[in-house]
Amino acid sequence: LPIYKEYTAFWGMLAHRYADIPNKYLSFNLLVEPEIDGDEAYVSVFGPAVKETRAYSPQRCIIADIHDGRLTGSGAASLGVALSYHLYDPREFCVVDNFDTSYLKTVTWPYKDTKGKVWNAEAMMNSRLGDVQECILSLRGLKKVAEDNNVGFMIGEWGIFGSALGKLPTHTYDRGVVRDFYEDVIKTLDNNNIGWCITDWAGEYSVGVVSTYPAVDGVNYSKAEDSNLYIDVDMFKFFENLLK
Repeated sequence: LPIYKEYTAFWGMLAHRYADIPNKYLSFNLLVEPEIDGDEAYVSVFGPAVKETRAYSPQRCIIADIHDGRLTGSGAASLGVALSYHLYDPREFCVVDNFDTSYLKTVTWPYKDTKGKVWNAEAMMNSRLGDVQECILSLRGLKKVAEDNNVGFMIGEWGIFGSALGKLPTHTYDRGVVRDFYEDVIKTLDNNNIGWCITDWAGEYSVGVVSTYPAVDGVNYSKAEDSNLYIDVDMFKFFENLLK
């Protein structure tokens, strides 16, 4: 299809333009959370773009989001592409849509969902991807697919997010609960040799390290130098200590 030809040419253009920049500073993510009908279809759609990229930049780190329950990651991995998963399980906890203060105060980590399942980081590792029954892989399973194909694997996104009518909420989960969640997940991923990239460092739910304005009641903010952002001082110190 013409659109795939344009897509392939687009990646070839980027690969040619930035060929001299090492992987340490630049990697390519083929498409954010594609929905596609199986691994064979994945190779058909994205294979030409991978080939075109490597024609100009043979060693470029290329990453594939494994998002659709119909994918196992084996198709992408067969192209020599690293696998990535966006970890928002349990979704009830990670995607906030109830900003009632009385509800927010009841949320804890580990978290018990509406079906009675208790979640901690270990449960996240073993649950079917997206906590969808149709998915055949767990996080551990997807990591094994990457290992079996000698490609990298990472959590490309994870954290807590939500939107209170398009603005930052005044109230969020208790900061102790947020820190328990971060610490549990980070230590578990590190113990399993899984790299990660957090989403809510500056998220719209304002539970991360920086915020566009000092929104949340009771949080100690400091204005970032030469920036319009505000730093959550306690959360910054928490991450600084956790990542030493």
